[in-house]
Amino acid sequence: MRELPITLSQLGTILFFGGFSWWAIRLAGRNLRDQIVRGQTKPRLAVLTSDEVDAIVARKLASPVELFNMSPSEQRLLAQTAVAMVTATQQIPTMAAEPGPPPAYCPACGTAVENFPEHVPWRCECTACGAELVLRRDGRRFVFSYTPRA
Repeated sequence: MRELPITLSQLGTILFFGGFSWWAIRLAGRNLRDQIVRGQTKPRLAVLTSDEVDAIVARKLASPVELFNMSPSEQRLLAQTAVAMVTATQQIPTMAAEPGPPPAYCPACGTAVENFPEHVPWRCECTACGAELVLRRDGRRFVFSYTPRA
């Protein structure tokens, strides 16, 4: 009779561990499949308030469907971005019209200057002596310069 390349005890060990491996892999597959199915039917926790969702959709950062498919951390990031956009637009100063020039007097002759234009640059000639007058704003203060008539 021919001899087998392995003994019967080795064959039994191979069959035992092969069967155990098959059983463990199958059990792990079932557990993973159950977790995936349960995860799909489980309702997601609401991370965002309705006001935050409205702000995100109004600024066209994402649609409601895209929000639903995002992770909670992505939703929170978009909500923070929408809030930052609101505060940034509120902090932009409105461009107010430049107020008219303050009352000024010609340094050459002392006559009150009343013919400054309404818009910047405030530049005119003195009606009495003909000096060229320039008034400009430098931060909070006004700088008044003149060139006497030659």
